[in-house]
Amino acid sequence: MLKFISEQTVARGMELQLGIWMRGYEWINSPRPNYSIEGLNADTHGPYCRDAVRALLKAIPAVSGVTFRVHGESGVEEGSYQFWKTVLEGVATCGRKVEIDMHAKGMDQTMIDTAVATGLPVKISPKYWAEHFGMPYHQAEIREPERPKPGRDATGLMKFSAGSRSFLRYGYGDLLREDRKWGVLHRIWPGTQRLLLWGDPLTAAAHSRAFRFCGSDGVEIMEPLSFKGRRGSGIAGNRTAYADPSLTPRWDWKKYEYSHRIWGRLLYNPDASPDIWRRVRNLQGGVKLYF
Repeated sequence: MLKFISEQTVARGMELQLGIWMRGYEWINSPRPNYSIEGLNADTHGPYCRDAVRALLKAIPAVSGVTFRVHGESGVEEGSYQFWKTVLEGVATCGRKVEIDMHAKGMDQTMIDTAVATGLPVKISPKYWAEHFGMPYHQAEIREPERPKPGRDATGLMKFSAGSRSFLRYGYGDLLREDRKWGVLHRIWPGTQRLLLWGDPLTAAAHSRAFRFCGSDGVEIMEPLSFKGRRGSGIAGNRTAYADPSLTPRWDWKKYEYSHRIWGRLLYNPDASPDIWRRVRNLQGGVKLYF
């Protein structure tokens, strides 16, 4: 099924990039896990993940990139450079060029260098406006909770993202060096826009310019219903959050249809009015939609 999805995506002029969220095999502080993993240990963990990602990419040749969560929420302790070097070897040896995309949270230079050393194109994706959509410009400063504090050294899974590298939890931090060998692709998380609609072409154009800030490579837009498969998704009903049921469309995705058009479809629509065209013609930059 995944191979079919990837082939149909490419047939429609788009690319498919896999997002691999979890790498841990031990459920710490999870007393009743519904799916447990057996047969792995510290010595076999890295090689198993390397061989698995290589086999997956070979079986699905239409996939053009892989997104890795490399911070502690992956279940792997931050700073596990040898583990990630081993895993990334699986991408580098799959037989074709595949982009490596890594979340910025907890990222440090050694981890970046580990990815760049594969010789593959590397993107790092910081969150644009924390957990929300935000205004059409980058955060003006690091928020107080994310500022590293002298003597606040963290340990365990989140030792960087909760310690010396906490400033990369939100925003581009120190990733936009002029001599960088990696791309920076900003990410819009599915936060406030799941509830609060918008549809202004001028705002979209302003966001687009921000996505090119200091040579950035564009944006990843987490579609508002990206998290539809999370907790509670099996509950009957939709997730439009309307108090007035008369506003609820037949399909919940219809709520966001106009916002999606503003992001890009009007730009290429030859039937759009000249006024609309003038307002959205500056909407440029690489855009990835995540579903």
